[in-house]
Amino acid sequence: MLAAGALAGALLGLAGCGGGTPAGMMSSSDHSDPHISGEAFPATLQPASQAQAKEVDFSGARGLQLTNGLVTVVVVPAAGGRILSYQLGKYEYMYRDAASGKAAQTGGDAARPVNAKGEIQGGALEGAWQGQVTTAAGTFAEVKLTSPEDKTGAGVALTRTLRLYAGSTRLQVTDTLRNLSDKPATWALGATTRLVAAGSGQARAFLPVTAAPGHPTGFWSPAGAADGQATALNEGKLLQVATDGKPGRIDAHLRDGWVAYSETVANHVLVRRFSPTAGGDYPGGASAAVTLPGKTSYLALSSSTPLQSLPAGGELTLTQDWYASLLPGAVMDTSEIAALNQPPVLRTEGSGYRLQAKLAVFAPGNLVITLLDASGQPVSTPTLVPVSPQQPVTLDQTLTAPGGATTVRLAVENAQGLPLGDLASVPLPGRAG
Repeated sequence: MLAAGALAGALLGLAGCGGGTPAGMMSSSDHSDPHISGEAFPATLQPASQAQAKEVDFSGARGLQLTNGLVTVVVVPAAGGRILSYQLGKYEYMYRDAASGKAAQTGGDAARPVNAKGEIQGGALEGAWQGQVTTAAGTFAEVKLTSPEDKTGAGVALTRTLRLYAGSTRLQVTDTLRNLSDKPATWALGATTRLVAAGSGQARAFLPVTAAPGHPTGFWSPAGAADGQATALNEGKLLQVATDGKPGRIDAHLRDGWVAYSETVANHVLVRRFSPTAGGDYPGGASAAVTLPGKTSYLALSSSTPLQSLPAGGELTLTQDWYASLLPGAVMDTSEIAALNQPPVLRTEGSGYRLQAKLAVFAPGNLVITLLDASGQPVSTPTLVPVSPQQPVTLDQTLTAPGGATTVRLAVENAQGLPLGDLASVPLPGRAG
């Protein structure tokens, strides 16, 4: 759900994947040609009609690779089931620690049990996992991994399923924790992603926050002051954490179910979306955290389920959807189809209107601009604006609205013309019914 505070009344509606748009759309002579500006991706990416999964050699270790022509993902069973590579084109988001010289290197993304104090448990789960391809090709490709037997006494097992969808940057990661003991046990399930932060100021994290007991800003540093690394944006509804070469950790209480990473050199963003539990008892009171190790060049984004009492054999699941694109500036809000830097704003200009927005899409296709009447019916032929994860979108569109128009709807369709969802509805100044 998009944050109302970030939109200042301009953005009224949002739907996820599957939202409808009228069929048979084409460019309209009633509209000026759309103008799109932004940094082009250095290489042209062509989404495949199918996603594929296969075994590969990854730095001397057995890896399971998923690819769809847009993104390529590699998870390494021997590295504790970690995702060690997520690439948009040739850009690598995942940090890997090569200092040990081992073929199965650490870093990347991992999920682990977390106790009530927020401590990561189950050290035996760092060992070699089992993994196999479960769907080799199709509208999605899938691999599944299983942790080794836990010999630390924690009494847990983990499974991890990765599903990459065709024609999108969407990677779905489902982690399940199972209580192997014969007694009830209380656990949370946390996921931590270490992302590349090449130098001071070159990586940032964005989190939607809200007040928590004892923490009116919605974020805090367990070790004391955040040393200027944390900044509140958007009237306190958004937290920005920027690398500055100093170690630190900032915990956060999330308002919405997403966290985002942004690197400031070429403007790559990675968004993780999940379903938060309102009022849940989170480990240490935090549903998310950002860790900056200092000299080491990574930024770690963590999120967690609430603590849950599991009966013997009981399970706890955390499902996340990852998306990648390019977007300069702050990630102010996200949905299943896009990330926003500047929400859509409509202003009067001459006898018409000017529509502006800055966003990133997670799948190639078209941004569909439609004028609607008070009953929600189209009053003119929609305008199509080609969009892609390869390029940030700066929308600057002049509209001429026919009589009866009250609203502009923005939606996204994929490259085959199938609707992915509604992005926003913006009232025409002076005409809203």
